[in-house]
Amino acid sequence: RDGARGGDLVFVSGTLGNSALGLGIRRDAAQGRAWGLDDTSAEALRARYLRPEPRIGLVVPLRDHASAAMDISDGLVKDAKRLARASDVAITLDAKLVPLSAAARAAVSCRPDLLETVVTGGDDYEVLATVPPDQADLFRAGARERGVDVTVIGRVTQGTGLTVLALDGRPWAVTRDGWDHFPASTPEM
Repeated sequence: RDGARGGDLVFVSGTLGNSALGLGIRRDAAQGRAWGLDDTSAEALRARYLRPEPRIGLVVPLRDHASAAMDISDGLVKDAKRLARASDVAITLDAKLVPLSAAARAAVSCRPDLLETVVTGGDDYEVLATVPPDQADLFRAGARERGVDVTVIGRVTQGTGLTVLALDGRPWAVTRDGWDHFPASTPEM
């Protein structure tokens, strides 16, 4: 997590938000219809929550080409903040570049506020990686050879912290950043 450097490209594997949206549908089956999804699309999201697919195929391309990497388990925003902090850099992510499955895209089209769930929801178990620009094509090729899609969604810059750009290109004040295993206030037993 601590090897990211200014100028690196920020990649993610697969598509994001499926698991968080799938959890919403699992909690309330009517959500899928409220989000304009047919039964097949709703089931695809629910299945991603119940059966995550870790990107084991990325081990070699990450080892050979990435400067830093981690899984996205607690939400893209939270995990990108962790990577930025560990590397002592700033990261800018562009929400319009975040890869979405067809089902997630349909849900977000119907309910644009779900984009925040996509970028903050956990349990995707996709990979967040920073890759120097001169290694990007090799990283993409290595991922493709192993059947894993990767997408550039941002860049590492000088400074510290995380900036997420909204669909309009302006900084987005995301209201939450992801799953918190240890919330500030816990109920008394």
